[in-house]
Amino acid sequence: MEWEQIKEELPLGEWKALTVGKQFGGLGIGNLKIQSKALRMKWLWRLSNEDQLLWGNNIKAKYGQEDKWMTKEVTTPYRFSPWRSIRSMWSELRDDSKIKVFDGNKTRFWKDNWHGVGILDVAFLEVFNLALH
Repeated sequence: MEWEQIKEELPLGEWKALTVGKQFGGLGIGNLKIQSKALRMKWLWRLSNEDQLLWGNNIKAKYGQEDKWMTKEVTTPYRFSPWRSIRSMWSELRDDSKIKVFDGNKTRFWKDNWHGVGILDVAFLEVFNLALH
């Protein structure tokens, strides 16, 4: 059976009935796009905040590290890569997160937005240039 035939036979109108809450007679299946995004964000959060994870160390070893928070982008030629899908959400997570400095081990003074105003090398370019020399 070809995809076009399968697609025509799928009762897509019934899917809305499945997502209706149980109290209203549906199955209560949530929005899968939102659930998928939440799960991928959780994996990113764990990778960037928990240093002693076996799977995290394997991911970092395979793709390399961009900085102390995240791996480099996935550049494999394959169309499907689970980590590529997860890693693609890093900028959204980073932009919506705040950094707590703690001992300063993972925080880059000039490059991380650790104080909430913005990245210091952009906000204070002249001072940054002086610090480099």
